[in-house]
Amino acid sequence: MKRQRITDLGKLPDGNYSFAAAVNRFGQIVGSADFRAVLWEDEQIYDLNGLLAAGTESRSLGVARGINDKGYIVGFGIDETGTHPFVLVATRGKLK
Repeated sequence: MKRQRITDLGKLPDGNYSFAAAVNRFGQIVGSADFRAVLWEDEQIYDLNGLLAAGTESRSLGVARGINDKGYIVGFGIDETGTHPFVLVATRGKLK
């Protein structure tokens, strides 16, 4: 049986908490930090809200719930009209 260990992934610089929700075979991990969807890659944490296009400031990507081996990230976010699903693509070593 392979030994498992717990790893502290860290949180955003201004944050209080984070949690992981899913990992793919490349070690990319998604979850949430202070109700912001995040990606951990190469021991770094990335706020996925930084990928939103200009003009979408009223939207917030709240939780990333899954990532597959092609880098497709699914989750949900909120805006003034309610909760909405999202899909993003993360390429290993570079976010799109």
